[in-house]
Amino acid sequence: MMNLKTKLSLFAIVILISSCSKTNNEVFNDKVTLVFKEHLLFELDSETKRNSKIVGYSKKLNSIYLFNEFNYSIYFFDLETKSLTNKLELEKDGPNGVGEISKLTVLSKDSIFAYSRHTNYLYQINSGGHIVDKSQVFSLDEPDPSIQTYSPSVFFLGKTKDIFLPIRPNSRTERKRQAVMLKYNVSNGKKEYIKIWPEEYRDYSNIGTTSYATLNQRNSKLLISFSFDPNIHVIDLINGNDVVQYFGSGKVPEMKEFKGRGDMENVIKYMTSTSYYRNVFYDEHKNYYLRSGIIGKSILDEKIVPNKKYKTVNGDDIFSLIIILDENYNKVGEVHKELLLDEVFSTKDGLYIKDPLFDRDNEDILAFKRFEYVSKE
Repeated sequence: MMNLKTKLSLFAIVILISSCSKTNNEVFNDKVTLVFKEHLLFELDSETKRNSKIVGYSKKLNSIYLFNEFNYSIYFFDLETKSLTNKLELEKDGPNGVGEISKLTVLSKDSIFAYSRHTNYLYQINSGGHIVDKSQVFSLDEPDPSIQTYSPSVFFLGKTKDIFLPIRPNSRTERKRQAVMLKYNVSNGKKEYIKIWPEEYRDYSNIGTTSYATLNQRNSKLLISFSFDPNIHVIDLINGNDVVQYFGSGKVPEMKEFKGRGDMENVIKYMTSTSYYRNVFYDEHKNYYLRSGIIGKSILDEKIVPNKKYKTVNGDDIFSLIIILDENYNKVGEVHKELLLDEVFSTKDGLYIKDPLFDRDNEDILAFKRFEYVSKE
């Protein structure tokens, strides 16, 4: 799956091509775009890979953090100075061990949450790397779901002490627990399963089993994105209402079901040629919602030909895009040839997206692109 993520990131293009107000017969009020401003580069040591699986942003620390799975350390980089400010060493085994980390989110120096899908424990870690609290979220003795390995959608709602984790069913999971997100209260252990998976998610190979979400803490709304659906679900965390909103693009064709055999070659061809939706993000500084779309390649060959330059199923070279909605879920922009990767965050200075293509052979840097929203009116 890491190979797939790397492949998808290759669609990210530094040079911005402005979106049009009409895309494949879809008309919308196209008044906002994203303009690339600069690259931010963070120097890494020889032990750290730029494609590390866990990279995030702590608003309270104004820092980018990266988890190194080889030396089990969290690296902190100040966003303004680009310098390394701290290296926090964790223990994998023993009484202070956190096991194999599947999810990690940093709120502050003394409030770091790590989840291990092998132990099903949620750990709270302090600034010294010590476990100050832990709780078993799931049990093999119960018909519980599993954590989603590849979804980056982990959130913490400070006012209620709830952490949101992306989950999926396994062979043991009872229907009422076959949800997309788990809301888990770290104070009392209360669980709430949010949004049952639709039955059709199994029809789309591995792509269909990963969902994405974003949290608007201002109005307590959780947005859930399925890869196969141009709509998103807006879940009201107060009253439980589930409202469906269009969040698609005319350039992203309806996702094809996986009809081939399950061997790797057919799976790769399917993933490369199909179109689908990916990450979703709420920008609290501009009150915009963003969502990525992937447009599949037009592959008429029986097998994928290495190094062949394919066009998209639309007959062009726009393989990725970012859709922009305003606070009322009206579509106000579409940015072509950009991709909303898992590693995305925003500040008052703009939108930041990790760039795996910049100086791609240089393993000693972590690169982010900074964008600004620009009105087209």
